[in-house]
Amino acid sequence: MVKSKYYILRVLFLFSVFFIFISFVSDKPKKIKNYGSKKLYKIVAKNYLNYNTLSIKSSIKVDFKGKKYSLKANFRIKKDSIIWLNLNHVTGMSVLRAVLTPDSIKYLDKINKKYYAGAYESTAKKLDINLSFKSFQSMLTNELISISDKRKPIKVFADYKSSVDSCMYVLNNHKKRHIKKFYKKDKYDFFLLEQVKIIPNSYKVKEFSAEDLITKKQLNIVYNNFSEIDSTLFPKNINFTVIEDTSVTSINMKYSKIRVNPKNKYSLKVPKKYEVIQ
Repeated sequence: MVKSKYYILRVLFLFSVFFIFISFVSDKPKKIKNYGSKKLYKIVAKNYLNYNTLSIKSSIKVDFKGKKYSLKANFRIKKDSIIWLNLNHVTGMSVLRAVLTPDSIKYLDKINKKYYAGAYESTAKKLDINLSFKSFQSMLTNELISISDKRKPIKVFADYKSSVDSCMYVLNNHKKRHIKKFYKKDKYDFFLLEQVKIIPNSYKVKEFSAEDLITKKQLNIVYNNFSEIDSTLFPKNINFTVIEDTSVTSINMKYSKIRVNPKNKYSLKVPKKYEVIQ
């Protein structure tokens, strides 16, 4: 009886060691196979949210030069065509309504009762923003972002350098030796570093960063809280950080309601009393 008891204990002990070993092995991070940048782009693009139109409700917290604001936003998107935005203060006061297309920007300043309409590129230059319509749309919808090139995305990202770092796929638009060359010779008039980090398995964009080495401006975007939307993963949280000189602006967006392919309206009616901004 005593022998059988010890035998059972030995068996239980061996089973425990075996399961601990299996657990340890399964917890080890698997080696990630690196892909060329062109192939990686195709895999990531295949996992985009598939939509023609999109409706998003969001809460936004802004920290601008130490001042904090709480806002509510509605986005309506017609893919590659229109982005409609309505922005309210958390109290319900209407702040801004805008319509963006690849060619133009129109907006109503609801607080100062003013209206503006202008070409997209010239308006972006005036506002000192180097963002195309496509890159802005990509930021909102968790697609690969490039703000330094106007070519088709597959051609842009085919030129990027792909690598694996900290269990993430990484795409860089410049090699390290190019950056060293810039600092040594100060050769370039404009030099924008861009980096995209991609989550393995799901192939979703986790982080995007851009830095202008001339002006030292930086933009960083981090996506969190991925949930299944229409059979693919989609982030519910987006954190933007903009650094300019000593100024840091942070924007935290939380998507509360996402509808795929709704029948959206994109109207922008201008009240007669509104002053036109030249």
